[in-house]
Amino acid sequence: MNNIPYLLALHSINGLGPIRLKAILDYFKDPKLAWESNPATLIEIGIPKPTIELLQETRKKIDPPNYTQRIEDAGIKWKTFFDNDYPLLLGQIYDPPLVFYYKGEIKNWDDSSIAIVGTRKMTGYGKAVTERFTKVLATSGLTIVSGLARGVDASAHSTAVAENGQTIAVLGGGLNRIYPPENRQLAQAIINGQWSYRV
Repeated sequence: MNNIPYLLALHSINGLGPIRLKAILDYFKDPKLAWESNPATLIEIGIPKPTIELLQETRKKIDPPNYTQRIEDAGIKWKTFFDNDYPLLLGQIYDPPLVFYYKGEIKNWDDSSIAIVGTRKMTGYGKAVTERFTKVLATSGLTIVSGLARGVDASAHSTAVAENGQTIAVLGGGLNRIYPPENRQLAQAIINGQWSYRV
């Protein structure tokens, strides 16, 4: 797809989730035309008035090429649903994201993955079991997916990293807001492949 900076700018607008953004792109074909569109046309497509008003306000504040450059300068990469290398399994879910942002690398073998999630308040037994399961799965070639939260999530990530495995942290708050703060070092270890890390 052409004019990716305009797609990223549209994607930043609250209220333009995958369904509405896809409807806009299906209509205009070009994200730049969608970005510059008039309210009457957007209403015809079915975009709610509050979302249109947000788009108009965002156009005053954001220059899409500069916005994209700021993302790149922060070391953040992105994939769009229109890319040939969009992750296969992610593309098969209901309503896959049209854009997602990431740091690090996406490997071909990430298609063989398994999620490990659990309680934030982990017992000693829970930690031992999480580490045992994660070690077996990671050394078998599976990519460990979790949410970088306290407890089971952090234990799964750190064990995968320590075992020279592949792990993906899916963040609810975005790449510029690592939470909880104590897991920032773990997040960086995942990005850098610093295999000595363990919590």
